[in-house]
Amino acid sequence: MVKNFSAALLFSLIPFTTFAACNDPASPRVNWDGCDKRSVVLTGSDLREAVLKNAILTNVNMEKARLTDADLGFAKLDHAKLNGIKAKNARFVGANLQNAFLNKARLSGSKFDRANLMQVEMQNASASGSHFYNSNLTRAKLTGSDLSKANLEQAILNEANAQNTNFSQAIMKEAELEGADFENANLTKARLDEALLNDVSFRNADLQGANLQSAEITGADFSGAKLGNAIWINHKRCRPGSIGECK
Repeated sequence: MVKNFSAALLFSLIPFTTFAACNDPASPRVNWDGCDKRSVVLTGSDLREAVLKNAILTNVNMEKARLTDADLGFAKLDHAKLNGIKAKNARFVGANLQNAFLNKARLSGSKFDRANLMQVEMQNASASGSHFYNSNLTRAKLTGSDLSKANLEQAILNEANAQNTNFSQAIMKEAELEGADFENANLTKARLDEALLNDVSFRNADLQGANLQSAEITGADFSGAKLGNAIWINHKRCRPGSIGECK
């Protein structure tokens, strides 16, 4: 009896570990950590709180899937079809999303820190309050998306298409935006201090109250841009009503 009791006690002290079950069907909280799911069709699947860390999801079709609170950290999602996904508060930290499709995706509060989003299509998406710290969005298509209050500090958006995109109150401190297109974008109260803005188009953009202290703006086009109350590169505050240039 004593031996059985000791064995039971010892077993109870062993840390409980969940192992990936790659053959399990798509379901909430499924654990596919490190699983190879490339080119799998998961359209409309319910994967809320799923563990998909380090998974190979290249060319996967997850359109309109539910990924709220899911963990896709360091997953390979290159060329993945993620249009229309519901991924509020999901984690894509360090993931590879190069050439992926995230059009009309709901990504509010999600984390894409240090992720590879080169040439991603994320048009008309909702990503308010999301984190893209030090992520690579080179040549990304972001037109019509909501990135208000997003954290894009030290992110790379060189040659990105961000026309008509909402960056209101977004943090873009020290970001690289060279050659990007922000025509008609909403950048009110956005932080662009110390950012690289060379050859950026801000035509007709709203930069009222934005912070551009110490930013590089060689070749940038501010034609028709609203600059009232913006803090200019020389730390001067632009006069209310300034358009096209800081007065």
